[in-house]
Amino acid sequence: MKKQKLILHVIVLVICLLIKYFLPGTDPGLISRVISDVPKDGCFICGSRPDCLISRYSQRDSVGIVYWNQPDMNDTGVRAFDDSGNELFAQGAIHLRSFSYGKDHGTISLTENPDRGISHVTVHYTGADTADIGRLKSILCQKCLDKAAGFYTDQKNHGTASSSGTTGFCLIDFKTRELYALSDPCRGYSIRDYYVSFFINECPVKENVGITDGVMDILIFYAPRREP
Repeated sequence: MKKQKLILHVIVLVICLLIKYFLPGTDPGLISRVISDVPKDGCFICGSRPDCLISRYSQRDSVGIVYWNQPDMNDTGVRAFDDSGNELFAQGAIHLRSFSYGKDHGTISLTENPDRGISHVTVHYTGADTADIGRLKSILCQKCLDKAAGFYTDQKNHGTASSSGTTGFCLIDFKTRELYALSDPCRGYSIRDYYVSFFINECPVKENVGITDGVMDILIFYAPRREP
């Protein structure tokens, strides 16, 4: 009799855990798993889509930044390369670039110093930049979609509602095509020979607008191991 009760308790516990983690709406800090609509070769990150520059960028040993809601990808310019992926030296200048994603959406500004192996990235984000996981299923394979959804869940669990717009951006290692969150609770990475640190500065809500702005300051250094 005691053995039967124990088995019953175990079954009830397993059912409760399944309900908690797999049924939508049971926990505001989690989202139910979204199923991808695209195969791996059609993925914006690890595939060969004609509307994505990942095939070109993958020839570069560099770090890029991705914007999800209007799918875009750019090299952060921490090092300089030609179109064939050969590194360029002695550029003799600091390069400035910026990308805007429309009214009430964010911007990315790049200050690139490849001669020093440094890039300063400034991201202005709004709530409208919050990653739309439901839409990402049409451009990401299941593996990459799960990664992006994980970033969103981590932000929900460890961040604030006013910084949810950070989930619309992430970093990518062009060589490995690995993604790295730019949202809570993360604040830095070592990506092979690169060191990344970033800060999130939240701003007050705009009066009569309802959109909360914030700024991310990201520093990327090329710091290979020094050999004698």
